[in-house]
Amino acid sequence: MELATDERAEQYGTDFPARAVYRVPSATFTSRKPLAVMKTFGRLGNGFLRARRLLEMVQPHVVVGFGGYPTLPPIMAARSLGIPTVIHEQNAVMGRANRLLSRFADAVALSFSSTKHLRRSAEKRAQVTGNPVRDAVLSYRNVPYVPPEPAGRLLVLIFGGSKARISSPKCCLRPWNGCRRPYAGG
Repeated sequence: MELATDERAEQYGTDFPARAVYRVPSATFTSRKPLAVMKTFGRLGNGFLRARRLLEMVQPHVVVGFGGYPTLPPIMAARSLGIPTVIHEQNAVMGRANRLLSRFADAVALSFSSTKHLRRSAEKRAQVTGNPVRDAVLSYRNVPYVPPEPAGRLLVLIFGGSKARISSPKCCLRPWNGCRRPYAGG
């Protein structure tokens, strides 16, 4: 197994059990300004060419993308070379990159059967597989739940993905208004 990612996600590949980690340029559409859009397309095009050369060298049997714009160049390059492709959507709402790639992917793996924004054309290629979970997380599955004491402190941990980074804490803290000193970290 080998890992291809962009420079933003490269730092997280250290725990991934890959024989090698390759950097493939990518970019996210963050602006509608013509110059910024052209720059993004340029990085994606560069990533496509680099991914294509990488795939010709590595000769994988399948290319799997786990969402986000870093998956666009390798999945599109694999498709152009006739290499089977799979995308995995771990969220209940399909992201923009996976929505686009679901048109071309040979298979679509979902964590939830009710995933929103799955293209109708991809439904026949979709399969609910669940979400891959690290062994470190699985080790807690048999830890018994200990309910808090009725008069004790209740600690609520709120976390979310990149799109939820601003709205989740504010939304989740509203019901707690009036309670003693809620803390919102970030």
